[in-house]
Amino acid sequence: MAAVTPLAGAAVPATATERAGTRHDLLRRVGQRSIKVATVRLDADGRLTLLWARPDELKPLRGRIAELNAEPQLHLDAPPPASAPAFANTSWVVPRGDPRFTQALREHLQRFDDLLLGPAR
Repeated sequence: MAAVTPLAGAAVPATATERAGTRHDLLRRVGQRSIKVATVRLDADGRLTLLWARPDELKPLRGRIAELNAEPQLHLDAPPPASAPAFANTSWVVPRGDPRFTQALREHLQRFDDLLLGPAR
């Protein structure tokens, strides 16, 4: 799976089309290929609406999208500061409305659901 670009605290603003509520594909990696499993609409607040899904993915995606849409923020792993004790765990909190939320959602979907959020084809 391709590495994701970590937030690293830098703002990654949503594009104008993402803010307007655009269509995106959810892709799942199968070997060296990416298979389209769903099409979603991403609104200005980072909420997803399921527009189409493969029959075998429909029920799990409905539930997962409902869970994600209910979250007021996302937590992503972050490297601990140099002063942190060994094996410390830290995270970034990215609330809805933050310009980095779309990027955080992409990283979250890739890490926890093995899904890639990309432009609709």
